[in-house]
Amino acid sequence: MKKKNEWITKEQKREAKMDDRGIVDLIQVKEHFFHGFNQWIDEMLDPRNESYTSYTQTDLIYLGILKNVCAVESMRQMNEKFNEKECIQTLAFLSQNEDLEELPDYTTLNNYLEKLSPKCLSELRTKMIRHLIRSKAFHKNRLLSKYWVVILDGTGLFHFKEKHCENCLVRTVIDADGNKKKDYYHKVLEAKIVLNNNLVLSLGTEFIENESEQVNKQDCEQNAAKRLISRLKKEYPRLQMCILGDGLYCVEPLMKMCSDNNWKYIFNLKEGTQKNIVKDYRWLGEGDAIKTVTGIGKEDGTGRYLNHVEETTGKNEIFNVFEYEYTKTEDGKKSMFVSCGRPILKSKIGI
Repeated sequence: MKKKNEWITKEQKREAKMDDRGIVDLIQVKEHFFHGFNQWIDEMLDPRNESYTSYTQTDLIYLGILKNVCAVESMRQMNEKFNEKECIQTLAFLSQNEDLEELPDYTTLNNYLEKLSPKCLSELRTKMIRHLIRSKAFHKNRLLSKYWVVILDGTGLFHFKEKHCENCLVRTVIDADGNKKKDYYHKVLEAKIVLNNNLVLSLGTEFIENESEQVNKQDCEQNAAKRLISRLKKEYPRLQMCILGDGLYCVEPLMKMCSDNNWKYIFNLKEGTQKNIVKDYRWLGEGDAIKTVTGIGKEDGTGRYLNHVEETTGKNEIFNVFEYEYTKTEDGKKSMFVSCGRPILKSKIGI
């Protein structure tokens, strides 16, 4: 629940509504940042039989975009809510199809998306991200004016009571009555590029799959991360990145892939993943090896760091450990964040 000082008043809602120009803003963003968007859609391989097509690919792709932008929950609702003359004119304007007289039915859009190769949409996203980067509009937000921050994180998509396919992930859950049951689900690993504090975009997507009975959930996610990192390097070969992730990805194989790509990395450091690194860091901290920096961050916290812990532990990849501790003003409790990373130039805290 939001705090009272975070509530939005009716007046603020009215002002926000006046500032929100809806489709006008969408068109301006498209024309300013993605002027060639229609051409990129036309370049996709159309999976339909040309003899039976009534709508262009541009019509269908924009219709799907408008459905999501307008927060329409289902395809059926889209038919009802978009059945207006103004909606038809808007779609015709966006797709530049002067012959458009009616909106495509939701079944037409569904059939098209079922046949369209996911690779086409992935390449469309890649072209959009490349165009944004080349525009240099967000260059000032790079880490140390050089590295694009890319976050790795898994997210759930679907849940099933019964096994959906061979690649379903599965876990055992306990219901309110204490009964155990299996939950089958699908999950994807997303790579998100941080353009600024308020704008994070998808850079790449990889399905986390149940590869075999012998592979556990953690291995599935790490293997998906390996596939995703390889694809990111192929799609953005010259992009300087700093990969961020939780403790699940703080393992040497993924670190080596980042190092081989000449990328940096910052991962949460958990004892369960890197027990010996944490142990040696604490042991070295009993002396005066660990450096301390006070008054950093918006929380005015304390940072402690030690570079090249791997030399003590005997690891092959670089483990520069940084620990940040601060006090929450609301409840007086202390919170701590521990990470490890590969050197990013000669920064103040050495990570």
